[in-house]
Amino acid sequence: MKPDFKITKSGVRTLLVDNNTSPSVAIVVLAGVGSRYETDAEAGIAHFVEHTLFKGSEKYPTSKIIGMEIELLGGTSNAFTSYDYTGYYIKIPKDNFEKSFEILADMINSPLFIESEIEKEKGVICEEIKMYNDLPRSRVSEIFTENLFARHPLGRNIAGTQETVKATSREQLRLFAEKYYTKANLLISIAGNFDKELAEELCEIHFGSLPQGQTIEPQHFSNHRISKNLVVENKDLEQAHIVMGGYAPRRNSKNKYALQIGNSILSYGFGSKLFQKIRDELGLAYYIGASISSYADTGRYSIALGTDKKNAKKAIEAILTELESLIKGDFSDKDFERARNYLLGSMTTDLEAAEDIAVWFGLQKLLKDELLSVDEYINRLNSENRNSVINAWREMLEGKEILIATLAPANTDFSNLTANINL
Repeated sequence: MKPDFKITKSGVRTLLVDNNTSPSVAIVVLAGVGSRYETDAEAGIAHFVEHTLFKGSEKYPTSKIIGMEIELLGGTSNAFTSYDYTGYYIKIPKDNFEKSFEILADMINSPLFIESEIEKEKGVICEEIKMYNDLPRSRVSEIFTENLFARHPLGRNIAGTQETVKATSREQLRLFAEKYYTKANLLISIAGNFDKELAEELCEIHFGSLPQGQTIEPQHFSNHRISKNLVVENKDLEQAHIVMGGYAPRRNSKNKYALQIGNSILSYGFGSKLFQKIRDELGLAYYIGASISSYADTGRYSIALGTDKKNAKKAIEAILTELESLIKGDFSDKDFERARNYLLGSMTTDLEAAEDIAVWFGLQKLLKDELLSVDEYINRLNSENRNSVINAWREMLEGKEILIATLAPANTDFSNLTANINL
């Protein structure tokens, strides 16, 4: 599985990963823009554009026509918006590659931005925002993010607010897409069973007329200071939902593979430290998990769980103990091996579908300007050891402040906690 990156005659960036044994092909268009590129007044516009491109294009003027044409070909489609990228894909049986490519290209290149559809979609997105606000796990994650990246676009909800969504105009959507959906800022990533020469030709035909444009840098984040260690939002719930964590290294950190293995030691699988301690031994939570996200200029790590209000403080203290144990190296060679092999196994199974392959390689090129093969990625993980994991996590955690965000019933006891949340 070898990715082939090429730039067409007119400057269209393409990434082709062919597999002639696959029955399908996935076409993914990745744009180097997400919610962190927005101003405060524009909050949510990258996500709004993503929704709007499915509402009608020149050749396929309604969302129903777009959906029907894709499904008549036996295909599925979807899209996603993150902080620093947006993606659109169609996955179809290999025999319908050329027609599907044309549909997706028309959506990206020639959206109609129909006023009546935009007004309807405002209601849809507002309902999406309300839905996630009603989900405690989602809401507490938002509280954490808002406070960690205070007054910065990384701290905002990717979908924006109901106020900013309702205020977005057709002209704003059109200008935003025009600014960022250019050859310099797009990558066409294709994986599965297809003819590479045909794919290159189609990329040139359908995207070659886009303006060249330029890569635009988002607002930099530099204020790595936590102003408040404990943030409590009260709500009438059965559980206290908690997210705790802090800043992590940026995307190109030398420690990124060691940090991934440490995260796996903590929270991936039944054998992970947090699962064994918090759920299996103490019985404090049904869900608990840790994650690390990285961007060009910063990163974040977080641990999330839901627990009975009477156990909230006990759960937080138990997590802090596990973090302290990790940076002290209080885990065995077998723990290390399990965590690394879990990561390797997960990656193998995650890359079974054509769309996942196209996104995995595509985001490498779009965000990092690198192209590791699967074997090279495996070698990077295999080059890490217990000491590199300990040192990477110690560098990230030791002496650093920790933010604890909670969504909990009003009488949940967090007293005397803030004095004990630094490692």
